[in-house]
Amino acid sequence: MKKILLLLSIFVFIGFFCIGCKKTQSEVPQDTETESNQQAGDSSEDLVIRPGIGVGKIKFGMTVQQMKDILGKPDVAATGISYMYTSLGIEVVARDEVVSHIYCGNPSGNTLPIVKAMEAACKFKTVEGIGIGSTEEQVLKAFGQPTKRSNGTLRYKDESMSISLANDKVIGIVLMK
Repeated sequence: MKKILLLLSIFVFIGFFCIGCKKTQSEVPQDTETESNQQAGDSSEDLVIRPGIGVGKIKFGMTVQQMKDILGKPDVAATGISYMYTSLGIEVVARDEVVSHIYCGNPSGNTLPIVKAMEAACKFKTVEGIGIGSTEEQVLKAFGQPTKRSNGTLRYKDESMSISLANDKVIGIVLMK
């Protein structure tokens, strides 16, 4: 069931980027809510990835409304499951109105400009300092050998996390409850 939900989430993630693929980062409207989204990630505590717990103040198990109360209105929201905060470089996925997955950066390795902009915008890091741009060596030093390795993705079952790599650099992190 988890694999089906993860696959569905990835397809939703990619689909939303395809909808807005003709927009570049400079074309994304910067309104007061987007500015508040940027401010939501300003303190170092707000930028911490905690596998199995959440990202910053966003925790697994909180409601979509609680998430919106913290981050503000998402830049893109669709189908009641996907909430993208492009200025923060994250997508929050909910199941039954409860946060279940968090995507940081560009875990699908997509080359569309808006997706690459999400990768560049993601400033979140684990307590160990792993984030977008970290090397595979740094990831392995911080988390050890992955439970599974496939197609540039390191999966850590115990941490409920996968880390996507391209050219030996982290480009995306997926967290699951």
